[in-house]
Amino acid sequence: MFKNQVESINLMRLYKKEIEILRESLNSLDPEAKLYLFGSRLYDDRRGGDIHLLIVSKKMTKKDLRIIKRAF
Repeated sequence: MFKNQVESINLMRLYKKEIEILRESLNSLDPEAKLYLFGSRLYDDRRGGDIHLLIVSKKMTKKDLRIIKRAF
């Protein structure tokens, strides 16, 4: 599931390194987790903007989310 989502994120102004960090972090903590990007980064014709992510997981804890945040 994450692979398909990463391919769609690739067009939304994220660097390949950012995508790899997210992929590796999520897969190591919960391979079934779903990742959603929202906010201004959805629009390729805009500049700048924060990266807003929603991670949906039945396994991950707040501690896991902090690990991803630090890695990213």
